Amino acid sequence: MAGPPAAAASVLYVDGDAHAEAPPDQCPGDGSDASPFRSLDCAFASGAVRAGTAIQLRDAATPYAGVDSADHALPSGAALDPIVIEPAPGHAPILTGPLALHGLSFWTVRDLVFDGSGGAPSSEAIRITAPGGTAVAGVTIEGVTIRAWPGRGIVLRGTSTLPLSASTIQGCRIEGAEDAGLWLEHVAAILVVSNEISELRCTAYAPFTLCDECGAGQCAPCGDCLDEPLETCGATSDHEIGGQTGVRVLGDSTGVSLERNHFHDFLEDDCGAEGTRTAAIFVTAAGARDGLVTHNLIERIAPGNPDNGYGILMYQSAPGWQIEHNVLYDIGHCGLCEGDWLFHGSRQTRWWRNTVIGTAGAGIDVRWAAELEVAGNLVVDALDVPVRVGPEGTDQLPSFDDNLYWGDGTVGRWGEQPPLDLPAWQAECSCDAGSVDADPGLPPAPPLDPTPAAQGPAIDLLDSTSPEIFHGSAPDAGALEAPLVIDARIEAGTPDRVRLGLVSEAAPPLRGYEGCVGLTVRASDEVLALDSCEVEGSELVIRLVEPAVGGTDVTLDYADGTITDSASIGGRLGAHLRPFTLVVANDAPLPSADDTAGASAADGGTAGLDDGAGDAGDGDGEGCSCRSGAPGHPLALAWLLLLARRARAGARRARAGAD
Repeated sequence: MAGPPAAAASVLYVDGDAHAEAPPDQCPGDGSDASPFRSLDCAFASGAVRAGTAIQLRDAATPYAGVDSADHALPSGAALDPIVIEPAPGHAPILTGPLALHGLSFWTVRDLVFDGSGGAPSSEAIRITAPGGTAVAGVTIEGVTIRAWPGRGIVLRGTSTLPLSASTIQGCRIEGAEDAGLWLEHVAAILVVSNEISELRCTAYAPFTLCDECGAGQCAPCGDCLDEPLETCGATSDHEIGGQTGVRVLGDSTGVSLERNHFHDFLEDDCGAEGTRTAAIFVTAAGARDGLVTHNLIERIAPGNPDNGYGILMYQSAPGWQIEHNVLYDIGHCGLCEGDWLFHGSRQTRWWRNTVIGTAGAGIDVRWAAELEVAGNLVVDALDVPVRVGPEGTDQLPSFDDNLYWGDGTVGRWGEQPPLDLPAWQAECSCDAGSVDADPGLPPAPPLDPTPAAQGPAIDLLDSTSPEIFHGSAPDAGALEAPLVIDARIEAGTPDRVRLGLVSEAAPPLRGYEGCVGLTVRASDEVLALDSCEVEGSELVIRLVEPAVGGTDVTLDYADGTITDSASIGGRLGAHLRPFTLVVANDAPLPSADDTAGASAADGGTAGLDDGAGDAGDGDGEGCSCRSGAPGHPLALAWLLLLARRARAGARRARAGAD
C-alpha cells in the first residue's frame, strides 16, 4: 500500500533497511535523505518520479526485489533529463529480482548488480519493451553487473511495426546468465559497446518443427518455408533446439552496432549436443539488417568442438551487415560463419579484415549465402580448413580476395570435396586471386597477440585504394594495423630527450609506454638511465636522466615491451609495437668546441638518405641505420621502406586536406 504522495525531487532515495517497523505491505517515507523509500516498488508507486529524477539505492541487509513498471503509472524522461536508477554515492546495492520497464523512453539503469545465485526468478534480469503502439527510445543501460542469472541478461524488445530505438547498452558485465547475455528483437539504432559477457549456461532444449518443403523448388535451408503454416507444408522435420549466445539480434532490427565487446568462455558441455548453438554473436532473420560488428574480442567459444561453437553467426538472410576488425581465438565449429546445418546464411554481408586464430572446424564457413564480400581476413590454425564454401543453393557466389591463410598447406574446401591447396582452391572457386598462403608471424598464444610480424606477408596485403586509414602502402590483412617506427633522434636544443618517430594513425593514441618498459638507450655501449616516456604528437619522447653527449654513437632498442595502439579490440587488445633497434641521429652538443672538428653524420650529425648501396652496416655514414630486432630481417632495406611509408602517409594526409 502506498503512503501519501511524495514531493517531486531531483533525487529519490531507497533504503531497504529503512522503516523496519512498518508492515511489509506499506510504503512509508517520502524518498528524502532522512526518510527514504524502502523499495523500488515504493519509489515507483510514489507519484514523485519525474523527468530528471534520480532514484538512488543504498546498501541493504537484504537484497532488493525487482520491480515491474506495468504495475505503476510512470512517465518517460526527456533527452536532456532522463530518469535514472542507480546506486547512491558510495553504495553497491544488489538486486535479486528482475527490473522491467515498459513503454518508457529516456530511462537510464546504471551501475546496479543483479545476483541470481540465491535463486532469482527465472526471467530476464533487465527487460525493456515497447508495447504495441508505444514508441520507446533513449534507454541507456550502463555499468550493470549480472551474475548467475537463471534467464537472459538484458532484453530489448520492440514490435515489427514500432521498434525500440536509439538506445545504448554500455560497459556491462554479464557472467553466468542463461540462454543469452543480450537479446535484441525488433530494435533500431542500438549501440552495444564495451560490454563483457562470459560463462553463459545452456538453455533447456525445446521442441522445434521445421517446414522442409512448401512448394516446387522451395526448401527450408533457403528460408523459403520459414513463414509457411505447418498444416500446408509438404514435409516437416522435428528438432530439439537450445544454446547459449552472447548477443542475439533478431526480428525486424536495423542499424544495430556491436562494438568493442568481449565474449569469452562459453564452455558448458550441455550446449555441445545436436540442436544447440553456442555463439558469441548470432544475427538471424531477414529483417535484421544493415548492422555493424566491429572491434570485438571473441575467445574460447565451445573450444575444440568441431560440431558446435560459432564466433559470429549470420543466419536466415540477415542482409547488409559490415563485420570488420574483430579478433576470434579458440573457437569450435567456425570463426566467421554463414549459416549452419539447419538454415542458410546472410546476403550482402561484408566480412572485412578480421583475425581468426584456432578453430576446431573451418575458420570461415559459408553455407547457403550469397553476395558476400570476404576480404582482408587473416585465418591461422583452422584444424579443418581456413575457408569452406557450400555452393549449394547460392544464386551468386561469395567474393573472396586478399585474405591470408596459414595452416597445414590447404586453404579451402568446396562443398564436400577434399581440402585444396591455394592454387587448386583459386581454380575451383574462381576467386581469391589476391590471397596468400603464408605464415603471418603471430606470436604463440597464450597470451593472445594478433599483431602480424612487421616484415611479414600480412603487411600491405590489401588494395591501396581502401578508404580506411592505414600505414604503409596499403592496409594489412587482419584486424590490426600495427604502428610503424620511422626514426629516432636527439635534437641539439633538447639533449635529454630521444624522439622516436612513429606512424600510428589507424588507432591513435599509443598506450602502455608510460613506464618505458622494453626501451633501452645506449651511448657508446653504456646504458643511459631513463626518466620517463610521453607522447607528443606523432612522437614518443623518451626523457633521459642525464643529457646525451654529442659525438657518441647512440642506439635505441625495444624488446618485450608493453607499447600498443589503442585499437581496443574488446576493450583490451591493440597492435603491439614490434621489437626494433635504431641508430639514433645524435645532434646533442659536443662536450667542448675542440671536439666538434670533423664531426660528420657518422659521428651523430644528421645523416642524409641515399639508396643504401655499399652500406657496410651501422655507422658507415651511408644509407640508413635501422635494423629489426627479429633475426633475418633486412637492415638498410627496412629503413628505406619505412621512410618511404612515412612519405606516402604524408602525401595521403596532404591530399585529404586538399579535398
